[in-house]
Amino acid sequence: WHAAKDSMGGPTIAGSPSWKNFLGVCERELRGCGVLDLFRNPWTYTRWSTSEWPDDSKWSLQVNGKKTRVASYGCNSGSTPSEGVRGELVLYEAGMDPERLRGRIAVIVKEPAQAIYDGTSSDLESPPTGGIVRTGDYEYLSTPESFPNPLVPRLEGGSLSPFRQMGTREEIDTLTKGGAIGVVVVIWLDEEGVAGGYSVGVGVRRLMTLYIDVDAGRELGAQARANETATLRLIAETEESETYQLFGYLPGKDYGTDADEQVMLITHTDGPSISQDNGALGIVGMVKYLSRIPQAER
Repeated sequence: WHAAKDSMGGPTIAGSPSWKNFLGVCERELRGCGVLDLFRNPWTYTRWSTSEWPDDSKWSLQVNGKKTRVASYGCNSGSTPSEGVRGELVLYEAGMDPERLRGRIAVIVKEPAQAIYDGTSSDLESPPTGGIVRTGDYEYLSTPESFPNPLVPRLEGGSLSPFRQMGTREEIDTLTKGGAIGVVVVIWLDEEGVAGGYSVGVGVRRLMTLYIDVDAGRELGAQARANETATLRLIAETEESETYQLFGYLPGKDYGTDADEQVMLITHTDGPSISQDNGALGIVGMVKYLSRIPQAER
């Protein structure tokens, strides 16, 4: 099922070709399990899209003509002309004079990566409170006291999840009002941890956003402090896409009568990854199991 879900490539964002393939897989499986009265509750919305990792042909960053490694893009964050936007880099600081942002490309270094640029972290491989996660295991454990992992740094009041580091709406508001023409966010993870990440709509089509890993961010931080010139490209398009909720019933012994009782199984189907949006396959699995019980006994 996961292979079939992933056969179109890219995240299953609602209304996208990948999502339509995914819902088609689920619907075929449900019908095969004896699910009845399947119907769709449709609507349309404006879907934003660009090239999907590892295809970075539509998003890039160059500083003084030299390409910088970009790990991901900010979804729904607008679109540049084909040649991109060009301006001086500036290192973003909370409370800075908005005039320092006007016409520039801002660089946001998310905590605790800031320690790298402040010089307070000398050992970037395994510092006590700052550094780079090399293992790919960058989410907090649910109970770190019971399941300690020495490879995952312990942070107070923060998270290593990329979702927590991708820039806040307040930061984007400040940059937009200040007249910035783009933003690059440095994520406190190595390339493997950031590449292909999906940002879940922080930019809301207002300020073109790119994400880079902390290794590439070392050099970019220095370049931003020196106000070097960069070109940011993020070529995207929007279209009206139809999406829908899919409903159906696995009939029990009283289906269609006044004595019928129902148990609802519900999940979202749109998302950026197999791990985050595979609830529908879980439901299909449960329905398949229950379908083996004769209807007269359900």
